[in-house]
Amino acid sequence: MKKFFVYTLMFLMLSACSDKEEPQPQKEKNPISFCITLIDEHGENCGTTIYKDNLAEYITVKYKDKVYEAKKDSHNENEIYLSCRHKNQLGYIIEFGGIDGSMEIENESFTIDCGNGETNVVTFSNRKENTANGEGFVQECKLNGVPVDKSQIVCKVGIQYYLRNLIINSGLIVSGPSCCQIRFLPVDANGNSLMENQEFLEKIKEGTTFTYRGVTSNIETEYTGSKLKLKVTNESFGGLEKEPRILFGTFPVNKILKGQKLEINWFDGSKDVVDINFLSHYKALNDPSSAYYDPTVPQQEFDVRVNGVQLEPPYPTQSLHSVLLFVYKKVFNWK
Repeated sequence: MKKFFVYTLMFLMLSACSDKEEPQPQKEKNPISFCITLIDEHGENCGTTIYKDNLAEYITVKYKDKVYEAKKDSHNENEIYLSCRHKNQLGYIIEFGGIDGSMEIENESFTIDCGNGETNVVTFSNRKENTANGEGFVQECKLNGVPVDKSQIVCKVGIQYYLRNLIINSGLIVSGPSCCQIRFLPVDANGNSLMENQEFLEKIKEGTTFTYRGVTSNIETEYTGSKLKLKVTNESFGGLEKEPRILFGTFPVNKILKGQKLEINWFDGSKDVVDINFLSHYKALNDPSSAYYDPTVPQQEFDVRVNGVQLEPPYPTQSLHSVLLFVYKKVFNWK
């Protein structure tokens, strides 16, 4: 009887262990992703041009009240991402993915912002249906209400075909500015510059934030190339003076910015709202007397407003690599 009891106890213990070690069925992840191809005004795939390495600068996606900025090779199926990456046969594309497709989804949407003032809305569903291979998920996708394959979402981006085509095909070396900046010049009530006041600069760096395309960030303190960020820097740009400055930019003049908004929350509680509508190109494209005249090219536009007031037309700095510069004097109550 005692042996029977021991054997029974051992059997129960082994059964309990085997129950704990038995692998549980994993939830079907079925991640959902979308391939976004960016084209210029004439329909050329920007992912196969000289701009392919900079596509991430032109696009954001808003999904469920959150804005995603594109980052290079940042795809991770375990979380939602917006990634600029290379795909076979497609070239460089923007991929929005990581959406959990283990549950049914009906008519969810995300908005693509390419910086050119156009809105692109993708609506998608993820339904469980009986197929020839058994029960499985079937996905449906629409771009601006038109059914498309989720791997073939095509959006026009704010890259000027006209300027690029002129330079590449004609071999013309275009003189003049190659990039643009918006400069904020802090002054006191008497109009004196505050950029040499180290205590003031530290306040700016510690307590200022900015919101662009729905993403709020701390002010940056180092130059990050052509990314559209607000930053404090003392790096020299061409012929600009070498004193510290507060910049938004730098962005190339071939970039089209329409209906873009920059909100700055300064350390002292004040706020500036900057509305940007910008399109710059070689003037000969708009000149009927020029050999390079193209009637299809839109007119240049330099409409940058701070709190509703239009800034003075930008001026180029005097240097080999000239910078087109907007300037706004920001008055602070500082002694």
